[in-house]
Amino acid sequence: MEQAIAMSKSASGWAARELFGPHIDVILKTIAHAFDCCVGELKGKERTARIVTPRLVAYYLMRRLTGLSYPELGRIFDRDHTTIMNGCKRIEHRLMTEVALTQIVMKLAIELEPTEVAAE
Repeated sequence: MEQAIAMSKSASGWAARELFGPHIDVILKTIAHAFDCCVGELKGKERTARIVTPRLVAYYLMRRLTGLSYPELGRIFDRDHTTIMNGCKRIEHRLMTEVALTQIVMKLAIELEPTEVAAE
């Protein structure tokens, strides 16, 4: 079973997120809406401050909520996995020092976190 999930995950890059967290499109749309930008800008090459912060938040939350690897996230954003790693480290540092950003990210994480259905 473990091997089947790994093969499915590596073949498509999408199977793991559907099993363990919210769909990546939902995450991207939610972050884009919160920061008043569009999904295309999050995935694009623009490096202005208006886009960089939401993009870093997207890297961080997608990593935390889906468990996707850095290379998988790199494929989604059309970037090298080391760019994603560096971005996650940068946003983690900013979250330790910027209260307003921390509040936004916490709100988004709560909003995106899958809810568990109580077994009856």
